[in-house]
Amino acid sequence: MKEDRQSGFSLAECLITIAIATIVLASLAGSFRVQQKTYSVQTQLTEMTENARAVMDTIAREIRSAGYNPARATTFNGVPYNANTAVLDLYQDLDGNGTISGANERITYTYSSANKEVTRNGNDGGGAVSFLNNVTAFSVAYFDRAGAATTTTANIRAVRISLTVRTSQIDPTWPHDGGYRFTSLNETVSVKNLLYQ
Repeated sequence: MKEDRQSGFSLAECLITIAIATIVLASLAGSFRVQQKTYSVQTQLTEMTENARAVMDTIAREIRSAGYNPARATTFNGVPYNANTAVLDLYQDLDGNGTISGANERITYTYSSANKEVTRNGNDGGGAVSFLNNVTAFSVAYFDRAGAATTTTANIRAVRISLTVRTSQIDPTWPHDGGYRFTSLNETVSVKNLLYQ
């Protein structure tokens, strides 16, 4: 009689293969979760930094333009002093008609600590609009021609903006500041249209 040999895997071999495959899949899933969390944190940090820089660049550009008055028909202060360091007013005669009543000729940036946002009002009929969210600090300081702090509107020749923003979501792996990541920017900007007055 001929012995019937069947090829295949025994039950023990199948169980060992399944156990090894489960371990490999679990390690791959764990690695994927770690990479996904890292990617999420890096995306938030990049978004926070880019938004803060974009806002700072916009404010700096508008500070440089403050005081623009091609008609010279009337005089106005391009950067009036405001004792409230959470508010920045900028005036410019963009249309050259001798007044500062047109759209974006009277710009006001306002920081609300309650809402954690900076708003921009361009005097264009739309009112104040949210300009940057997740802001934890915003302050304005004024300087004269020599670089000394001033509270006299006629002497203002530079403005320093200080801005601190945080990530929009908590990073559970970050043990500081309640899980939020922060970045701060400071920039002192010369008011070019007022430097030669």
